[in-house]
Amino acid sequence: MSSRQTGRLGLERHRMLVGREAEKRLLQEAISSGEPPFGVLYVFGVGGSGKTALLREFAYLCGEAGVRAHHLDAQQLTGPPLPSLLERARPGRHVILLDGCERLGRLEDWVDEELIRRLPEGLLLVLAGRDPPPAEWETDPGWRSLVRTMPLDDLSEKESREYLRLRGLDSRRQRSVLEFAHGHPLALSLAADAARSSKVDFDSAQEPGVVRVLMERFVREVPGPAHRAALEVCALARHTTESLLAHAVPGAMPEELFGWLGDLDFVRFGRPGLIPHPTVREAVGAELRWRNPDRHAALLRRLRGYHAARLADDREEERRRALMDYLFLHREDACIRPLLGSGELDGAEVTPLRPEDLPALTEMIGRHEGRASAGLAELWLARRRAKTTVYRDGSGRPTGFVTILRLSGESLDDEAVRAAWRYLERHAPLRPGEAAGLVRFWMARHAHQGGAEVRELLLAAVLRHVFAAPPAPACTLLAASGPDSFRDRALARMGFARLPGADPGAGSAGHILYGHDWRVEPPSSWLWLLSERGPVEDLPSGVPPADGSLALLGEEEFTAAVREALRNHRRPEALCSSPLLRSRLLVRRTGSRSGEHERVPALQRLLLEAAEELKRTPRETKLYRALHHTYFQPAPTQEQAARLLDLPFSTYRRHLRAGTERVAAILWREELRGPLKPDRR
Repeated sequence: MSSRQTGRLGLERHRMLVGREAEKRLLQEAISSGEPPFGVLYVFGVGGSGKTALLREFAYLCGEAGVRAHHLDAQQLTGPPLPSLLERARPGRHVILLDGCERLGRLEDWVDEELIRRLPEGLLLVLAGRDPPPAEWETDPGWRSLVRTMPLDDLSEKESREYLRLRGLDSRRQRSVLEFAHGHPLALSLAADAARSSKVDFDSAQEPGVVRVLMERFVREVPGPAHRAALEVCALARHTTESLLAHAVPGAMPEELFGWLGDLDFVRFGRPGLIPHPTVREAVGAELRWRNPDRHAALLRRLRGYHAARLADDREEERRRALMDYLFLHREDACIRPLLGSGELDGAEVTPLRPEDLPALTEMIGRHEGRASAGLAELWLARRRAKTTVYRDGSGRPTGFVTILRLSGESLDDEAVRAAWRYLERHAPLRPGEAAGLVRFWMARHAHQGGAEVRELLLAAVLRHVFAAPPAPACTLLAASGPDSFRDRALARMGFARLPGADPGAGSAGHILYGHDWRVEPPSSWLWLLSERGPVEDLPSGVPPADGSLALLGEEEFTAAVREALRNHRRPEALCSSPLLRSRLLVRRTGSRSGEHERVPALQRLLLEAAEELKRTPRETKLYRALHHTYFQPAPTQEQAARLLDLPFSTYRRHLRAGTERVAAILWREELRGPLKPDRR
């Protein structure tokens, strides 16, 4: 290749390199000083993170500075690396750039004290590989003075957008690529190429070639099927532990699999377990869905079963983690994903509110929502009905928080609270002993209510509110600041619908209310339905619609409606006006979008099922027989029904009243409790 062509190639590579400013400054300072401040610079990162591109940029910068540079790949070395490197050393300022060091075995076996002693004066050795540096390089003072380590992180969102712009991808087409690549340079490059050649947004499911290239770059060797399964578990699960591997990969040795995963360069140790690089998640998950969709679905079911079983744990914090782990398994759902983030919030310390937090939290609210909102927050935070969860960075400073109020008539002139209370009174009234909560304040220090991590913080707090200790609240409402169609879809997919006609006025910073009625869809059913729901447009709302299509009846009203429905059991046209058709019991069985043609026969079956429960004991069988001959297979008159039962008329009437009350009590119990077994007709 001619020098002119080499120069043009180098210039183009230099033009296309985005970010890495700190890394370039470090090299420039080293080659411009009289004596390099270190002898070895070690750059490391996962496959495709841009190590080769950075070393080429280093060679370009050396050329610009008039410093000789020799760029090598480990495959070019013949024999032991030590002599091969030193034989290229020349007198004077000289930089040797060696790429692909992971191919040469353990670094500490050849970058030893002997190599350091033999480095010629003025030589800087730059090494690049996948593996982290030996622990001694980080802990021993002598090595720290001779070797500088440089972890190569992913590009920021701003840098990623700039790179995609240089690749010719307009801002409208960038979002799908950014969500897939997570700033990983090779993934950005491959996905950008695919997106430019297509007329639709990038979708990894439609680009198996992109996924295959990434898989080959990430995973050098998989020892066997059990290790492949462990890698798939690690990609799908929020965090991977030996216990999870034992459940998800039966018959294997979880200790061995856990150790193998932990040695992979793209897997790090998090507080709860192993966490893979986010782009590895995308690539391994997409490859599994494409290669074996049945196995992908089966593995997800197994993981969901494991985390669902953890919900019975006595420890509140463990239940919260189990819920987040369960929900993370739905991250491939485009509507849920914005609520879950990347699973990184476990790195934050989570604590209750401390008195010294108040200035930081009110300043945060004032900056994002104005002084009036900050004043209200200061009042609410001081009250016992407000429960605040604070997320802290490594220095203990609040990085975000969520405040949930226990709703009552007290409003402190807070229009958002008044709107929530009005909605409950009109459409979901609380019965004695029931409680409702309002997520009144939630935000991150810098992003306010934007960004996936902020919404993950919100979801964790809501789940803690609902599942922390039985019984669950009757309703959970949520006040969000300003309109956001993406948030609307995500919350609807979670069963938190926007409440029509309930938005507060401008005095509350333009908040919008969402909500879920746990009496309509209890937490256990909600968790199950989360796995089964289809697209948002097919969802029943989890809260009472403003048009009154759900009737929250008192016990006396409910019992009277059951009596009337029994009398009309054989007359479907009369049942069409029954308030029971709009009861939670019927809505749970038929769905909120069902019509009379579905609800009327469902009500007839419910009445019959409840009555048939009376046949379980001899004492109540006589009550069932009175109902049977009066309502289900009625005699022409009640007198004839009494004769069929061989009872005095007064005794027959007593049995009929008692049977009716028992049926009403059975159905009322189910109305307040979890749903009956779904009617799957």
